[in-house]
Amino acid sequence: MNFEKILIVKLSSLGDIIHTLPAFKAIRDEYPESKICWVVEKNGAEILRHLEGLNEIIIFDTLTWRKKPFSLKTVKELRESIKKIRGRFDLAIDFQGTLKSSFITFISASKERIGFGKENLKEPISSIFYTKRLVPIPENTHVIYKNLKILEIIGIKKDLPVFPKLILNTDLPEDLKFNGDRLIIINGGGGWETKIWLKGRWRELALKIKELDYEPLFLWGNKAEKERMEEESRGDIPLAPFLSISQLMKLISLSRLVISGDTFPLHIADLLGIPAVGIYGPSNPSRNGPISKNSKVVFHKLPCSFCYKRKCKDLECMKRIDVESVLIKVKEILEK
Repeated sequence: MNFEKILIVKLSSLGDIIHTLPAFKAIRDEYPESKICWVVEKNGAEILRHLEGLNEIIIFDTLTWRKKPFSLKTVKELRESIKKIRGRFDLAIDFQGTLKSSFITFISASKERIGFGKENLKEPISSIFYTKRLVPIPENTHVIYKNLKILEIIGIKKDLPVFPKLILNTDLPEDLKFNGDRLIIINGGGGWETKIWLKGRWRELALKIKELDYEPLFLWGNKAEKERMEEESRGDIPLAPFLSISQLMKLISLSRLVISGDTFPLHIADLLGIPAVGIYGPSNPSRNGPISKNSKVVFHKLPCSFCYKRKCKDLECMKRIDVESVLIKVKEILEK
């Protein structure tokens, strides 16, 4: 099969976009002369701007439209986005697997529109917009391998994922001083409250890392995370300034180790080949964890594990993870 113009649809989230990058590289390797475009939400575009080999980014801002009241202006914006997509592609691949993303492949009018089978979709009706669908695969398959598997529909088979190269030429804030060889980034944020470690344990871990003669740096991404990590810092553990996505990727690329829950900085470390320790609660590290052999995860399996709940009254899975168990993994990586 030969496709001169290929459309990738992966709108969000930031971590999920990273998990799609090995599939992008496999496509680019198979079709070195093809034009590849990526449809993405506004926030995710900042990652893709650093991606080597991507020809065009098309921002399809469905999130903003859903929050806006219906108006002629909204309709006009939607029509303009459709114009950027319709009739331009031979192949459209939906890695998102939702009704809105599958509909985007449909309005592209691509000859081939491929996606997951309804057994692997959160919104099974999405499959009606595809011309070809992946046969059912186990849901505990790692997301990266799941995305690679869909390419077998068009004859691309990759047993081992490889991340593409990023071009990181972003400047960091001048007041951010650190020794990269000793820098250990500790990310206290998380997209869900169930992915956030318990109060006080971040600080205890940072103090023990200082005892190892390394430089811990607390990371945050929004106001609530900043307030929480300021409390953990108490003025003697450095707190990073606000960083853009590009600056965050640059900082992580210069660090020795990243410690984080199942959220964006952890996946960035995996993408950049930086060792990491992932702290996992409701999500399955076998499905969503780092794939690098240099990284490790801390996780306690319970009868309620892999619930993927965003709220939990008990949060026993996170309570079971003590500072010492994380520190052991940190030491194992540093000793290598």
